[in-house]
Amino acid sequence: MNLRFLETFVWAARLDSFALVADKLHISQAAVSARIGTLEQELGVKLFRRDGKINALTEHGERALVAADRLLRYAADFNEQVNDGGNLRGTIRIGVSDTIAFTLLPAIVRRLRAAYPKVNFELHAGQSVDLVRDLADSKLHLILAMGTCISDQIISQPLLNLAATWVTSPHLDLDSTLSSFESLGEIPVISYPKGSIPYETFRGYFDPQAFSQVKICWSNSLATIVRLARDGLGIALVPEAVVTSELARGELAKLASLPRFPPFEFHLAHIDTSDSALRGQLANLIASLTADYCRDVGSQLAWVPSAG
Repeated sequence: MNLRFLETFVWAARLDSFALVADKLHISQAAVSARIGTLEQELGVKLFRRDGKINALTEHGERALVAADRLLRYAADFNEQVNDGGNLRGTIRIGVSDTIAFTLLPAIVRRLRAAYPKVNFELHAGQSVDLVRDLADSKLHLILAMGTCISDQIISQPLLNLAATWVTSPHLDLDSTLSSFESLGEIPVISYPKGSIPYETFRGYFDPQAFSQVKICWSNSLATIVRLARDGLGIALVPEAVVTSELARGELAKLASLPRFPPFEFHLAHIDTSDSALRGQLANLIASLTADYCRDVGSQLAWVPSAG
């Protein structure tokens, strides 16, 4: 029995159209139809009900999906146990939030290139909400993003907590005048974008009327947020580990008088599919690198959260 035909069947059971399956597997729609037809002929049963929806499985199809998924997992495990990392090939698309790009990403890229020299790693930077959506749509294989991912097919685990701190230009001399969020007045807040966890958490400190009076300049670029704060254009909430150099050089100053903010919490998530166990291996490798990173920067700035 052809494993590629089984793989086509499994994806056809998950997606909504032959076009999506064809795009996923880089084959024609006619080839998708032919593979499923051949598989049905070999098995002597109908796998899909012919009512216009390819994911409408028959009773035989439901049983076949469980068995096919299990068989493909065994095949993937066999392949990866026989071949070491140096022989594995393919493309893995990894999505990272901006903050991860400034912290963990360089070490991750170095380790992945060394461990899997023949694997192509595509890196996609973006907002966490977009990364989660792209993972669910199978556009990404693995993401490192803020917040959790909840789905039957997604494995999500706590990865990293980063201590948050308010910073601004020391030339503004604001630490003596700011004692609460209500005392912001005309001072702009340079923020993560609307809809992000930091933005929504900050908004939760105010009633709607008071929040509407806060001057907010938001950006989806962490580098931009840091630059605007450094240039004295407002105060910014950032992971302290990202600005240790600017703080040491006196280009930024912490605002210790403002209320303490919850840490930035990041999760690692990947799709649990039968076509490759490599993603699980990558997840374990990245988790190990994260522990090393936390030891390097210090537990006050970064720590690995407990899974519970």
